[in-house]
Formats: sequence, structure tokens, C-alpha cells
Amino acid sequence: MLYSSAGLLALIIHIIINFDILERNPKKERIPIQHTYRAFLCSLMFFFVTDILWGIFDARHLVTLAYYDTYLYFFSMTASVILWTRYAVRYLKEQTVFGKTIVTVSWGLFAFVMIMLALNFVRPVMFYYDASGRYIPGIARDITLIVQIAMFAVIAVHVFIVASNAHGTMKTRCRAIGLFSIAMALFVGLQFCFPLLPMYAIGCMLGCCLLHTFVQENEKEEYRESLEYELQQNIEKGNYYDLLTGLPGMTYFFGIAEEKRRDFIVQGITPAFVFIDLSGMKLYNLKHGFAEGDKLLQNLSKVIVMEFGEDSCSRFAQDHFAVIAKEFGLKERLERMFKVWETSGFEETLPIRAGIYVDNMDKVDVPTACDRAKTACDTIRDRYVSSLYYFDRELLIAAEKKHYVITHIDQALKEKWVKIYYQPIIRVSNGSVCSEEALARWDDPERGFMTPGDFIPA
Repeated sequence: MLYSSAGLLALIIHIIINFDILERNPKKERIPIQHTYRAFLCSLMFFFVTDILWGIFDARHLVTLAYYDTYLYFFSMTASVILWTRYAVRYLKEQTVFGKTIVTVSWGLFAFVMIMLALNFVRPVMFYYDASGRYIPGIARDITLIVQIAMFAVIAVHVFIVASNAHGTMKTRCRAIGLFSIAMALFVGLQFCFPLLPMYAIGCMLGCCLLHTFVQENEKEEYRESLEYELQQNIEKGNYYDLLTGLPGMTYFFGIAEEKRRDFIVQGITPAFVFIDLSGMKLYNLKHGFAEGDKLLQNLSKVIVMEFGEDSCSRFAQDHFAVIAKEFGLKERLERMFKVWETSGFEETLPIRAGIYVDNMDKVDVPTACDRAKTACDTIRDRYVSSLYYFDRELLIAAEKKHYVITHIDQALKEKWVKIYYQPIIRVSNGSVCSEEALARWDDPERGFMTPGDFIPA
């Protein structure tokens, strides 16, 4: 039972160290080379099982079962050799004469073993059991092992040559594959000399430990590093671009727009800023869900880019987009965009609101220009057809007045700039005062008299 114990130990270690690879769904494996490696590991598992069973049958003198199990033993052994050579050749990308020759030799060895096993039923060229039930190897078995020793030795030499020209982690991995080949050549040689010892299984176990430690774990670490790098790239990209639409983000757009505005002015072109959003986006998300809302925004971004170009557009947030363009012909371009949007083929579209700020009023920075375009857009918030609105002096005055109210309301209350006026209510029938109403008026020392319509909404 000592023979079976060694094989069982090899099987357990094999499953433990390679469990993460063995449990994967082959159909979902993203790295093609891992298909071959996984098949190699599975063939080794089958080999270990046949080796364990042979030890049990031999110890209990179940000659017939041991006899047929030996057939499976040789089959799984040569199958694993084929899969190993395929893996080594593909991993090293040795689609050369050497690689093709090694794979061909492995298939030739497999064919030779299959023929010898079939012939073994008639004449014991591979193995037989004597009258006492003792396993006796044949000449074909010796040839099989000698060919394997030669194959593993040649692969080892070639891999170490490849490693000498490799760099970094690839050099380490090549050396690990070379050491696997050396270990296998050594233990196959021991199996040749001691046919009743589980040397082949021990060699496979040690070789797989080498591959797992210096190849598979190394690849995992490299994969983790690549994921971290990709994540960092996405984070950095997210600082400049909107991840949903691929358009420049707000902060990045401010820099782009500043350069474009400068170029327009140099060319004698009047720049204009457009702020775009959709009417009813919140209700759309409630009705269709955020996933459909995202698709709608992506579709809108494509329509905007189609008209103005990707380098002139930005998605600020939610359904808010910004554009810098030439003022000349801008209204016609926006109306054309409205028509394209309405006929875009989307199941349901929302009206577009566009606010325009023509950059010829005051010398303001890009964020302020975009904010003025947004102010114009907000004035048509209650419209439910695609429409546009220009920012003008009246909106500027209203915006400045609103800002003044918000920043001075506390001072106005404290300094009693907001005063109460009592207005009598006179009964028409007899002309007598029947009641009164209290009215608030803001008497500002700088801006003068302001009515409730000037400051209560703000």
C-alpha cells in the first residue's frame, strides 16, 4: 500500500495547488493557453488515479484488475505527454520546426503505445504478469520511457536556451518549464530502473509544483498588476473623460474650450457656448430605469457629436451637455440637431433644451460662459418641445439681481432694509376701511426700491 500512498499524496497535492485552475469553466476561460494547461492537469489526475488503483490491486494480488489498469496507466501517461508538449510549445510560442517536431514526436509516441498495447493482448511486448502475479515490464515499455527521457531532455535544453534570451518574468517562467522537463527526465529514468516504485507520479507532482509556483502564480501576479494598471488608467481617464459617453468631462472641457475660443478670436470668429439638457429626464428614469436612461444619454451624445464634433462637446453630469461652436449659423445647426434627435429611431425621446451664450458681451472665463448658457437653458425649463434660448442683457441683470439678493438678504434683514408697508382694504359699499394687508418692500441703499417680485423668488 506504500505505492498507493505515494500516488494518493501526489493526487491530493496536485488538486490543492491547482484547484483554482481545475474548477474553472473551460468555456469561460479568457486565456486560450490555459485550455491546454487545464487539459494537461486533468490528464495527470487521471494518471494519478490509475497509479493509485494499480498499487491497490497489486497489493491485494488482483492480477486481472491490475492488468487492465496498467493499460489505462500507459494511456494516461502518453496522453499527458502529448498535452505537456503542446502546452510548452504554445506557451513558448515555438511554432517553429522544433516545436512542430516535438509535437509530432509526442503524437508518434502515443500511436506507438496504442499499437503496442493492442499487440500486448497477443504478445506481451509492453508488460505481463508472471505466474506469481508479479508485474514484468516489456521491451516496448522500455522504449516508451527512453523516448520520454529523450523528449524531456531535449525540451529542457531548448527551453534554457530560450530563457537565456528572455527577460524579466518570462525568463523565470522559461526556467521553471525547463526544470519541470529536467525533473521529469530524471524521474522517468528512475521509473525505468525501478518499475515497481511510483517515481513517475512523484516526478509529475514535483514538476507541477514548480509550474504552479513559478509560472501560474507569476502569471496571476502579473494579471493582478495589469488589472491595477487598467483600473488606474480608467481612474485617470475618468478625470478627463466621461465614462458613459466618452466625451470630455467638465473640467477637461474648460481647458479645451479656452483654447478653441482663443483660436476663434484670432480667426475673427465669434465663439458661442451651448448648454444642452433634456426635459423630463427624471421621469424617464423612473419609468424605464437608469439603464435605459444611460442608453438615451449615449444616443444623445452621438447626435451632438454628429453635429459639432467630439472635440467640441462635453458631458458635465446627468443629462447636461456643453458645446463650444461658431456663433454664425449656430441656430440652424441646433434646429437641424433637434430634427435628427426626433428621428433617431429611439423608442422614446425627450425634448432638448438648448441655452446659448454668445461670447461678445463681457470678458468672462469659460466656466462663467457655460453658466450663462445654462441660465438661458433654465429659462425654458417649462417647455416640452425642443427649443433654444439666447442669454441676453435682461437675463444678466436678473441673474446679477438674484445673486445680490442671495448674498445680501441677511444684511438686509439686520439693517432693516426690508420694511413693512400696511395697505388699507376699503369696503366699496360704504368707503370704510375694513382691513389691511402687510406688504414687504426692500429699500436698498445701493439699488434703491425693490418689490417682492425682485427678491421673494430668490
